[in-house]
Amino acid sequence: YNTKAKAKIVYFWGSWDQASRNLNVELLRLYQQYHPQGLEIVGVSLDTDAQAWSRAIGEDGVTWQSCCDLKGEASEVVAQYCIRSVPVLFLLDADNNIVAKNLYGSDLRKRLVDILKEK
Repeated sequence: YNTKAKAKIVYFWGSWDQASRNLNVELLRLYQQYHPQGLEIVGVSLDTDAQAWSRAIGEDGVTWQSCCDLKGEASEVVAQYCIRSVPVLFLLDADNNIVAKNLYGSDLRKRLVDILKEK
């Protein structure tokens, strides 16, 4: 991802999945708090229905980068990251190194704060 940031969250989700929708809400709080300090988020949806995907983004208040090729599990990026279910979250540092996977809640917040303090 060409997104420049001190920390990035790349996460795979689906509009039909309640855990994904709950994660959108959790990430919105993190984004609002830490975006000014260098956090970027990229959401990759496994949806195949553009209306459902768009509706979920609106309902959940997603304001960060979000993409969906409407190929669902057949998407190349899904294969590249070996995604088998959703949600799946990757935390990347400024150099795009994956530093954590599937951290949530206070664990995600702690690791994110540590990355934002670096450099």
